Amino acid sequence: MKEQLVSFDTAKLAKEKGFTELCYSYHIDDKDAIELSSLCSSRIADSCCTAPTQSLLQKWLRDEHHIDITIDLLDVTASCKSGYRYDPTVYYNGDIVFECFTELGYLTYEESLEASLEYSLNYLITYRYDTGM
Repeated sequence: MKEQLVSFDTAKLAKEKGFTELCYSYHIDDKDAIELSSLCSSRIADSCCTAPTQSLLQKWLRDEHHIDITIDLLDVTASCKSGYRYDPTVYYNGDIVFECFTELGYLTYEESLEASLEYSLNYLITYRYDTGM
């Protein structure tokens, strides 16, 4: 099984917020990620950015910024035919800062995690830097 890489938009945000971990993949503009046989750094061309796996970026947010993400499985058989959805919760220093308790949630775990990663990069880190937290 192959780990899910983050989207170009999420990878670009991560680069802007200081993500410098070595990765085996990178994005050029908004095209599909290019995989390498050796690790590449974030110090590649301005039009490129490393493409970390969702789990690596999640670990970086947890270790460097005290942001934890959990994904819950919801039973929504009463409201839709497929039955289950994934619902994220984002924590900062143990406090809930974002819950996506929508009626339908996300169809896949990966979609839910990607949305949470992007939310964390867009709002939480920006908030911390802007307010000095």
